[in-house]
Amino acid sequence: MLAPRDEFTIAPPSMKESFECGSENNFMPNIWLPKDVLPGFKERCHKVEQNILRTPALGFGLKEERLSRYHETIGPIMLCNAAYPLNRSRRTS
Repeated sequence: MLAPRDEFTIAPPSMKESFECGSENNFMPNIWLPKDVLPGFKERCHKVEQNILRTPALGFGLKEERLSRYHETIGPIMLCNAAYPLNRSRRTS
């Protein structure tokens, strides 16, 4: 049974997991750790980003590099894949 809620009850923290990546060539570039802290991390993220952008391009019938070229040259694309783990302690009714 859940405890009664009142105006002093604090909301639970967000449990979402997300991946967001901006373009290096626009007005709000990504902020990266120094290369010596996590070598290869920036390059790996770029490869993941390219694969993520390739999927919807193909799904929309575009050339596979269309969204990644747009993202790198013209403007930002924001893809947010948010997953919310199931919280079995909350009632659904």
